[in-house]
Amino acid sequence: MRGSFRRLATIGALLASIVFLYGATVISTEFGNLANVIKGVLYSATQASLSALSVDDQGIINLLNSIDHAAILEYNSSITNLKLDRNRYLHHAKFLITDSVVIFGSMNFTRSSLYEDLNDGIVFYDREVIEVFEDIFNKLWTGNTPKAMYKTKIGTFYLSPFMDLEDVIYKTLEKTKSEVDIAIYAFTDMNVLGALKYLTSKGVRVRIAMDDWSERYIGKYPLEQFEVKVFKDVTLHHKFVIVDGSILLTGSANLTESAFRKNFEVIFLTRDKEIIHQYKEIFDLLWGE
Repeated sequence: MRGSFRRLATIGALLASIVFLYGATVISTEFGNLANVIKGVLYSATQASLSALSVDDQGIINLLNSIDHAAILEYNSSITNLKLDRNRYLHHAKFLITDSVVIFGSMNFTRSSLYEDLNDGIVFYDREVIEVFEDIFNKLWTGNTPKAMYKTKIGTFYLSPFMDLEDVIYKTLEKTKSEVDIAIYAFTDMNVLGALKYLTSKGVRVRIAMDDWSERYIGKYPLEQFEVKVFKDVTLHHKFVIVDGSILLTGSANLTESAFRKNFEVIFLTRDKEIIHQYKEIFDLLWGE
């Protein structure tokens, strides 16, 4: 399975590195450029702020420690100027802010996440988006609460546990007319499952690419009305939903009760056609089309 992704890596990496999508570029394992883009951004940066569950990639650690930086993590690391998040929620949002970009997505900054698992992210060049993430990080660093929602020209960012992300998912799915494509690592939320079943009763096509971690949970329930592809030989760590090819939800949140209401998560909702097109390409590669 991974071989087919690697054969596309050269073309995908070239496209992702030169196509600027209204101030954003999509990166992914399928395009073959996650680690290189992140390290390239850090190599040219003079300052950086990092939010992640964990960081163990030594190259990223060395680059961060060589510049003015700060990091908030759930788990300890050899990064200096580090704060461990000891709030009641799990610190699960993953983003990197530098002088000129934000990288935001599903990936942890670990060797397994960057080199082995299937992950995605968006590199934002838009100053408005950079300022959103700077505000989020600065508030967390100083012990204050960020806003629950940040609207920008390119889309809207929603933060858990400061708002109920399940409601965002519901309202997005309610708009579905013909198809929903989902790529997800952890899917355990029964309310979302029920909403998807209701959509299929109205003739909506639902395709779910999931990691076998989810199969052990959601797989216990009848899934005949969906088209399902389970990944067993590689960890599918994506977390995105495409509705009718015109709405995208992506970010750090899995489809779980914890992600919706308990963890610190950030998800992004956009109608940007070029960004959605890139995510549709990722899904088609996963699906084998």
